[in-house]
Amino acid sequence: MNDQDLRILLGLLDTMDDHFDRPISGQEFLRLAASARSSLTTTAANNPGLAAAVHALDVVLQSAANGDPLVAEPYGNLRIALADLEELR
Repeated sequence: MNDQDLRILLGLLDTMDDHFDRPISGQEFLRLAASARSSLTTTAANNPGLAAAVHALDVVLQSAANGDPLVAEPYGNLRIALADLEELR
């Protein structure tokens, strides 16, 4: 598992946790999520340890690209996938 990719994804989890303590707009979260996704290595989606989180991130970003706001189910799935990564650390 690439440490840089793991740090990027766990940073996004920190952002999600901070979102409740220090509210940010949905647009700001999506901007941070897109930045995190573009910072991942090209192999992150194929890494067995990271694939579920990368896929969940892609679903959130695709939903936003389709004009949907932060939909609860994909956002929740992303949160769960990222929390699972944190347990691996």
